[in-house]
Amino acid sequence: MMENLDKVIERDQKINVSRQRSESLVEKSRDYGRRTRQVRAAMRRRKYMYIVGGIITLIVVVLILMFSICGITFDKCGND
Repeated sequence: MMENLDKVIERDQKINVSRQRSESLVEKSRDYGRRTRQVRAAMRRRKYMYIVGGIITLIVVVLILMFSICGITFDKCGND
């Protein structure tokens, strides 16, 4: 009888340990999912910033070329 009670108590402890581990895994997986969404969003923002930076750089280069060829007032590029 006592032996059976000891086995039941031991089994209950193992079940509690397993339950705690599973709850910990669930929490860790939620944290992991949250962090992956944050990293994806940061990577997306970085990509868009590179694209915007490239476009702005291209516009500045084109303006510099136009000003160097035609002058600031574009009087050199008018009809001759």
